[in-house]
Amino acid sequence: MFPENIILTYIQSPIETGYYGRFLIPLTSQVTNNAYFIICDDDVIWGDRYFENMIRVVNSGSLATRNGRIISNHFSEISKAPGGKKHICYDEDIEYDFGGHLWAGKIEWLRKAWTHIPISLDNSEDFWISAVLKSFYHISTKIPKCPCPKDNSIIVPDFCAVSDNSALNHIDATIGQHKASHNIRNILMRKMTNKYNYPLLNSIKPEYVANIRLKYVYGEKRSLFNLSDELWKGAAYWQYIVKKYFEILGK
Repeated sequence: MFPENIILTYIQSPIETGYYGRFLIPLTSQVTNNAYFIICDDDVIWGDRYFENMIRVVNSGSLATRNGRIISNHFSEISKAPGGKKHICYDEDIEYDFGGHLWAGKIEWLRKAWTHIPISLDNSEDFWISAVLKSFYHISTKIPKCPCPKDNSIIVPDFCAVSDNSALNHIDATIGQHKASHNIRNILMRKMTNKYNYPLLNSIKPEYVANIRLKYVYGEKRSLFNLSDELWKGAAYWQYIVKKYFEILGK
């Protein structure tokens, strides 16, 4: 039963706010610094205890995101999840350079982040917030654990989340008269790394990055979710999305 004093604010914007708009909207609420924010993309499926899982990570002092990404020394995105498999589960929270799809943190963190104005509104908002929080406030970015079953049964998805297949259909945002360019992500990440003196994990913890895949448990006989469940039929696996992403880039 929900308490009666919950205030729900519904905002319908007549204009495209771009990728950074999602990090401004929570600041319009009259809440304390210690209040939580949770930002959700519309192409994610999550279990019924996933938000609880994210808040647990926030309470430990880290920004929680749905997925994680590592930046190479050449400022391209590299995936360290196990490739070619259909499922991911892991029994601990895993640190990444940045993440996306879902974000959870403290309102205070958002307010602090916006004292460091982005160098561009085109994209890389996901990298911006993680880089600022880590560089200036020692707040890392982690993906919440998706606990593995103790036997070969399917993973119980209560604490987990995955991308919906619609996540593959990316359309660049148009902000006013300007169409955001997705092709400058690497350039923006390089500039932000230099501007904020951001310590890339691949540079300061190369052994940790190399061993990230060992934190995942995977095998041919275990599915990520029971796809006979109507809710999960549209689930897309992150490795598949990464594979398609590099195919689009021609790499």
